[in-house]
Amino acid sequence: MGNPQTAKSTEAEEEIRQSMETVLKARCQAFGAPVAIVGTQSAAVLLLNVLQNADIPLAGIYEKSPHPAEFQGLEVRPLESLSEVDPKTVVVVASSASSIELEDTLTRISSVFKGQLLCLEHLLDLPGLFQALETALDYKYGSHILDEWAKQMNEAPSHWPHIPDGFSVEGKTVLEFGPFEGHFSMMLMSQKPKRVIGLEGRPDNFAKVALLKAYLDWSNYTLRFGDMHLFPSLVPEALDVIFCSGVLYHSEKPWWFLKSCMEKCDTIIISGHVSSEHSKKPQRFQKVGLENGNFEFEVFAEGGDNLSGLSQHSLWFKEEDLISFVNHHGFQYEKYREWVNPHGLWICSLLTRKQ
Repeated sequence: MGNPQTAKSTEAEEEIRQSMETVLKARCQAFGAPVAIVGTQSAAVLLLNVLQNADIPLAGIYEKSPHPAEFQGLEVRPLESLSEVDPKTVVVVASSASSIELEDTLTRISSVFKGQLLCLEHLLDLPGLFQALETALDYKYGSHILDEWAKQMNEAPSHWPHIPDGFSVEGKTVLEFGPFEGHFSMMLMSQKPKRVIGLEGRPDNFAKVALLKAYLDWSNYTLRFGDMHLFPSLVPEALDVIFCSGVLYHSEKPWWFLKSCMEKCDTIIISGHVSSEHSKKPQRFQKVGLENGNFEFEVFAEGGDNLSGLSQHSLWFKEEDLISFVNHHGFQYEKYREWVNPHGLWICSLLTRKQ
């Protein structure tokens, strides 16, 4: 007789596989466009089977290697061939690696293909969104958040600590990274922007902000799900302001993320932790060679909860290195506030492109 425990494990694995295929099918059908696959590993096999079984047009299979190859009986073409693909096509990178680990692949694709680019992991996170939405109504917002914002929401916009004095997003299109529970979103929306696009990477946080958006009837607030490092492909719209509060220090490659922001927009608000003598027991430091010199970043262990970044650890700029990096890329750096909290030094800075 077979092992009952093994049989149960096999049944569970099959149920998970079927669930994944169902989600992928729904997501790919919703695109209403052909799908191109980047990758030839097991994740690519799963996606290819879904496309074939659902009769969704395949726009080819692509890989980093320039050498001719075959995958599941189909020709594999080099990434550079994506330049010939219709921009209405959706390119899906079929890999279990994180967006950080896929930096080279994503950069190469973006240089030749200007359409929608997604990672497979973001297509498969939809069940997490549904599960989060089921419990969102029972969620109790953090009292520290409410205590802080209950006072500030009644003040003039110029007095909010995370925005420069006299600065307004009225009539502007704003990209907000990591809306979390929507408290910064409320601040931005109260200034009557033309539009706010919120990009959130954690299902529970996405659900909370979605609930808030519906409750407050924010018709000009767009909420999107995905890793902030993928925002150039997730947010193709022209932007007036990038609001980056409490997220840069959650990045495993903050220089890569910040450079993408500076390439996309002329005005960036940054608010968050930097490495300093106030840091709480830094574990270690990591040296990184960048275009304008060698920098030393403080390594911070992420907790894995809804207050954390998506990677296992993040790197914190030193403020002097942050200023040097920003200036090197043609931006002015203006710090308008700072304070020390239990984790270390928190700074608020306005970055504007030099004329």
